[in-house]
Amino acid sequence: MELIVFEQSGWIKPVKIEKSITRVGSAAGNDVQIDSTNISPVQLQIIYSPEQANRCKVMNLSGTLNLKSSGKLSALPAFTTVDMYDGDEIELAEYRLQVKLPLNSSLLKTSSVIDASLRFSDPVLRPEYPTTGQLTIKNNGEREAGQFLVSITGLPEDCFHIDPVPLMYPGAQEETGICLFHHMTYPLAGYHTLTVTVSAPDTYPGEVLLLQQKLFVSPVARQGLEISDDVKAVPYTSPESQPVVSEKLPPPAQPEIPQTLPAISQPITVETQPAEPDPVMQIPEVPTSQIQDIGISTISDEKTQLVASDPLQPEESLPTKIAPSLPFPEPVKRNSNEPIITSKPEPEPEVSEVKVPAIKWSEASKKPKVVHGPADEFWDQ
Repeated sequence: MELIVFEQSGWIKPVKIEKSITRVGSAAGNDVQIDSTNISPVQLQIIYSPEQANRCKVMNLSGTLNLKSSGKLSALPAFTTVDMYDGDEIELAEYRLQVKLPLNSSLLKTSSVIDASLRFSDPVLRPEYPTTGQLTIKNNGEREAGQFLVSITGLPEDCFHIDPVPLMYPGAQEETGICLFHHMTYPLAGYHTLTVTVSAPDTYPGEVLLLQQKLFVSPVARQGLEISDDVKAVPYTSPESQPVVSEKLPPPAQPEIPQTLPAISQPITVETQPAEPDPVMQIPEVPTSQIQDIGISTISDEKTQLVASDPLQPEESLPTKIAPSLPFPEPVKRNSNEPIITSKPEPEPEVSEVKVPAIKWSEASKKPKVVHGPADEFWDQ
């Protein structure tokens, strides 16, 4: 990219732009210094990338400037950004800055009977999608039904495609599409120059028109990972095998057992205690005179000895406990000569029937009497 500086007196200076961001102003630290009191120390900032080599961005950092694009004049306010294409100009005090971009088309050879122009919206070839352009052809001759041919050089044959051009009569104009392709490994990345040839050998022999278009091919970045060891490997050698010799271990020592037992110097006496006699439970005898014919045995007021058992002690050593005995009621004695008196139930009193006198209804009383209230009007409606 080039930035051409024009002065009102006629002085011209081209400046090559290679940085992504270029500063323009009157200060000495700028990339492009323009010595003028009417220009701010840092006036402009130009942003350019080869990926978008057909245009650049210009940011105005101070004051309002005039921008001329495609022959039209417009205002550029401060702290705003605008896209500039090839041939656009900026008025900066008594200077004029013109942008010259590398990816533009130019006319190398003209013809009196053929007129053509080439335009790419984005002359950058990327691997993601094809790049399309438009070729405009016009028949300026007087012969009828002319067949025009288009060819391209500067790229491999499988990297472009040209639509067919129909028959053209005098004064006719047709637009033909051109498509460019990126095949990852080719074409090579960088700037390329395409040459487009337009001719009509049957209609206008010897008449050729040449167009030139600069193109930028984007590089394809591929990443890979390779692991290498910079330490030399030491060969492994196994140690020499040696036979294993088993040593005989001595038998374990056994304790000595005496053959004869030691004599007992004193006799051993064992004391025994006499066994205690088992406790005897005494049950008093009941005299036979207290047993009656009715089958109920009575016990006198004498106390009876009872034994309670304890599960934690054996039965032989259980102590005896005496519990008082309850007296039984004595049976009622009666004489056999006394008569037995029985009572009869009293008879229930008789209930007499009550007769209700009959009520006679007259003919007038058969009709019920109806009493109307204030709520009856609702039901009558």
